[in-house]
Amino acid sequence: MVSGYSYPEYFYRNKEKDILIVDSGATVTIVPGDEPVVSGATVEIHTKDLKIESFQLDECLCSEDNLKFGLCESAKVEFTIENTADIPNLKSTNYTKLLNIYLYFDGDSSTLFQVGQYMCFKDEYSADRSLRNVECYDLLYSLREQDITEWYYSEFNTPTKTETIGNLRASLFTWLYTEAEYPILQEAKTLVNDGMSIGMTIESDNITFEFFMQGILEANGVFGHIGRTGVFEYKQLAWYDTPSVQTITDDYRKPPTQYKDYTTWGIGYVDVYDENNLLLAHVGSSNKKYPSNYTIADSFVFANILKRGGGGAILHTALTNLREAITHLRYKPCEVVCMGNPWLEVGDKINVEYDKDGDGETETFYTYILERHLKGLNSMLDTYTAKGDKKQPKFQSNKQNDNWHVGENSESGTATSGEGTGGVSEVIDTNITDLIEYWRNFGMRILDEPSNASCEYVRNNGNHWVELMWTDPDDITTKRPVPVSWLGTVVIRKEDSAPKHRWDGELIVNSTTRDAYSQTPLIDSTIEDNKRYYYGIFPYHRHLTDPDNNINYYRPTKVFSVNTAVHLVAPDITDIALSGLDATVTYDVPTLSYGTYSVCQLVVKKNGIPNTSDDGTVIPLDPTETTKLVSGLDEESTYFFQIYVEDSENNTASSEPKDITTGGIPVASFGFTGTIQEYTVPKTGIYSLETWGAQGGDATDGTNTARGGYGSYAYGEVFLQQGDVLYVNVGGQNGYGGGGVHNS
Repeated sequence: MVSGYSYPEYFYRNKEKDILIVDSGATVTIVPGDEPVVSGATVEIHTKDLKIESFQLDECLCSEDNLKFGLCESAKVEFTIENTADIPNLKSTNYTKLLNIYLYFDGDSSTLFQVGQYMCFKDEYSADRSLRNVECYDLLYSLREQDITEWYYSEFNTPTKTETIGNLRASLFTWLYTEAEYPILQEAKTLVNDGMSIGMTIESDNITFEFFMQGILEANGVFGHIGRTGVFEYKQLAWYDTPSVQTITDDYRKPPTQYKDYTTWGIGYVDVYDENNLLLAHVGSSNKKYPSNYTIADSFVFANILKRGGGGAILHTALTNLREAITHLRYKPCEVVCMGNPWLEVGDKINVEYDKDGDGETETFYTYILERHLKGLNSMLDTYTAKGDKKQPKFQSNKQNDNWHVGENSESGTATSGEGTGGVSEVIDTNITDLIEYWRNFGMRILDEPSNASCEYVRNNGNHWVELMWTDPDDITTKRPVPVSWLGTVVIRKEDSAPKHRWDGELIVNSTTRDAYSQTPLIDSTIEDNKRYYYGIFPYHRHLTDPDNNINYYRPTKVFSVNTAVHLVAPDITDIALSGLDATVTYDVPTLSYGTYSVCQLVVKKNGIPNTSDDGTVIPLDPTETTKLVSGLDEESTYFFQIYVEDSENNTASSEPKDITTGGIPVASFGFTGTIQEYTVPKTGIYSLETWGAQGGDATDGTNTARGGYGSYAYGEVFLQQGDVLYVNVGGQNGYGGGGVHNS
């Protein structure tokens, strides 16, 4: 909430809004009842220059599913302006000033409201060059990547020096005011752990503002935010019994509010883990209705604090302070769409009226604006969001969460025959890259991951094993602050889930010979069928800053999943060709890598899919052949075909069923051959017989020719038994059996 602004309700009551955008070097003078007077402006944009409803403001404290204190998320403004010559390109290399954006009402500059201060990162023409699309961000956009390494090492000029968090913040912003691209001030505010002293626990050649500030902010339970006037603010969420700054009623709401039908409850415990996933400290109380944990892992603020005298007490006090700052959080996750009001800011606590049962009776819940998306100008529409999908306002590092997963192509498809070779794939932690960079930013000297890493699951003659190969990482030889040498690599095996750290599973090998398994595989034959194993390859180095208490550091850099489930690859019916009442089935049965098929058979069932391997007519198949003739089918019937196989270890598989539909008994026609032909009756029943006599021979008297007469036609029905044989003699013209031309 912007304090001191006298006209917040104008955003709801008044649709006539004016916008003013000027560079930060301009002077804006308020004239009550009239337009503001602008002087000394390099850029001056008014309402008439703007495509009105193109204005959009996006602000955020925490875009993650659950609360993660310490985030520094940048705000963004987008708008479209007319392409006029008097407005310079806001992204040009010779224009680097910040833009101040203001709103006011009815041409009365006494209502002037500063939306914020931003720098332009995009000013692009539309296709017809009549408009320009502008995109701006607040100072956090560039400040997050600001290199503060020089300041850090000048502040900690000796390894033993310590400094309070409050003094560090003051020193950093004094340095930034002269060294950063844009001068920036911090809000005058005392944080709960400002009095705690920390030492030089970051060891890196590139320390960014975002990394350093996130650690400081999280240790104090606040968020980083750039306020309306461009000052860096420390946003703390209000206590649950603090009055809300605004109640969003039906008068303000637009579509129905979307909300989660549960409450995200307060934090009962705070846990801190070190970089090796070991619990350093735990504080909290169970007096909450549904207490949850907030977990901090690998924080440079708390790193090595126990090694200092009284470190345990210092850490406990700091965590108690932090818990008291964040324990009060209790809210309903929701998304509220309402009339726009930039007077409300992210971090504000609001009440929301809603009709839960649709009976016209409204209830009220409170929540926080953790994200906001404001669109439009005269018809502003605001969307306020507070997430909490996991029902607990907690955050755990990747090392705490088991969010390892097998990649999209996890089952490699190499199981092409027999019992198969199992599914092998590399396992990927969706956030491991970010986590590694996180560690590296605050100086944890991290070896590169093993290269050329591979994993193969082999089955042969009833035996099976896993082969792992990799190349060990190189040493880190940069001199500041200390080099890091590879000492060894361990391989950890675990069933059903990926190992999270060096001690999370069974040790397979501890290799201290560099590249021992780069050419010759590590073989693990102590595995069983129908299991899923995870293999983690953990290179390790020694922390050298304390030579009297060396600690080995292990990193989960490569993890593979091996599925030893025994399975057969299913056979396949590729085609069924029908000829009368005979069917030729074309099939493919995969060749076994070892062993033999004890069963390989075709099951044919009329008017239904076979349910078992003997549910129908069973026809043995030779798995080395590709076709099989099936005879004696009934006319006008549907048949289903399916192949079943079983190997010597009782593993089974079956093909997809395929079907055909037969016609009636086909018509048999006989032409002239000069010999007697036979027809075997395929089925007992009444048959129709049709005969056509041959044409008579021609007569001639030497001068005139008379063509022979056509033969007669005869039709009849006769009862025949299956297997009866009919003998057919077709005559030819002037041939045996009489004259004639036609041979029907």
